[in-house]
Amino acid sequence: QRYLAKPYLLGGKKFDVRTYALITSTWPFNALVYKKGLVRLSTENYDGAEHSNLFAHLTNFTINKKNKAVVTKTASNDVLQAQEEHKTEGGGDNTERTSMESSASSELHNSAASASSSCKWTLKMLLDYMEKNG
Repeated sequence: QRYLAKPYLLGGKKFDVRTYALITSTWPFNALVYKKGLVRLSTENYDGAEHSNLFAHLTNFTINKKNKAVVTKTASNDVLQAQEEHKTEGGGDNTERTSMESSASSELHNSAASASSSCKWTLKMLLDYMEKNG
């Protein structure tokens, strides 16, 4: 492999595309291509001058899920579940606080969904993005 100093970026982030193929015969050549590929994006914007930031240079999900700036759906769902349990156990006496917590948890849930979708896309999402943005 060769490292590209100026890679094509999606919204400032590096990405790679994974497609899968099954070669059933080499002579005559016959292959089946799985149309629902996977696109993996870095979780931070790429800066060619900054080489130590793995979250900007790598698209590996196992590495990027450790980025503290990215909230995962699982963490968001855990917060929502804990708040619901708190309410059912009689801890929701303060209406104003409960309303604020509900608003905050909703905001957290929305940011988690966008964070999750921003580091893993389907191939169709990529094609739609490229058609819309060039």
